[in-house]
Amino acid sequence: MKNTKILLFLIVSLICLVILSITAESRANIERSGQKIFSLKTPKAVRGWASWYGPGFQGKKMANGKRYDMYCVSAAHRDLPLGTKIRVTNLENYKKIVVVIFDRGPYVRGRIIDLSFKAAKKLGALKAGVVPVKIELI
Repeated sequence: MKNTKILLFLIVSLICLVILSITAESRANIERSGQKIFSLKTPKAVRGWASWYGPGFQGKKMANGKRYDMYCVSAAHRDLPLGTKIRVTNLENYKKIVVVIFDRGPYVRGRIIDLSFKAAKKLGALKAGVVPVKIELI
């Protein structure tokens, strides 16, 4: 009887460990409304292409509910949580700036971030329109 209880306890414990190990991967993702918005596996720094958006979007509502101000240093990213601060480095001139993610985008293939007019100006990216960048979580 005593051995049966111990064996039952060990089997239940083993089953719990297996279930926890299977679900550990899914708990590494932060989810909102069933949509994956950020993964703990996301690298701290990512390289890619940045574009900027300005006058055509001035005053329009952003994903955070506020109105877009092209003279505010901000950015749009597809996946990072709104309010996240990131450092953006222009890989052509190595100028750096810290921006806050206020909006969603870019929706153009091959781009990883959309910068506000002011952020693009500070990075020296206005004339080129699209520049290679490195973005880092801070």
